[in-house]
Parts: sequence; C-alpha cells; structure tokens
Amino acid sequence: MKLISDANSACSKPKYLILDASAITFCDKTGALTIAELAEELLQENVTMLIASSSSQLREICENCNVIPSSLFYPTVYDAVLSVTQKQPLNFTEIRYL
Repeated sequence: MKLISDANSACSKPKYLILDASAITFCDKTGALTIAELAEELLQENVTMLIASSSSQLREICENCNVIPSSLFYPTVYDAVLSVTQKQPLNFTEIRYL
C-alpha cells in the first residue's frame, strides 16, 4: 500500500483538461449545462477545461446560454495544447493521454 501512496504523491495533478468535442454532433441547452457543470467541478479542483474541435452549434449554444466563455474554445486539439504549453513551461511528464 505504501508503494501506491508513493506513486500517487509522485504524480502531479493535471492543470488542464482538453475535451476533444469533435464527436459531439448535437448539443442542446441541457448538454451545454452538463458540460458547464463539469467545467465548474474541474475548476474547483484547480483544473481548467478547454474545449477543442467543437462544432459551431456547440459553441453557439454554450455562448447563448452564457455557460462557457468563448475563450475556452479552440479550433483544434493542437491549438488547445499549444495554448496550454505557452502559459507554462512544458513538462512532458505532466501530459497524459486518456
């Protein structure tokens, strides 16, 4: 058990979560509120959620409902990663793919 505890404490907590929204083909107000709720829960844990590759419909519903600011949307995953790496020094041990 000590080994697991040591491993958990050695791993740094992520600062960003990039949501690849390319597979979201439709989103209504309820969906936008759910995404916003996830973003808020992550923010309470000091994790910023960025949304990449979303449809214009998803961006519009989120902006119209005032639930997710447009500054959190990026045209591609690459752009979101680039934005994150420019905000802080890149540490490859902190990048995890799920």
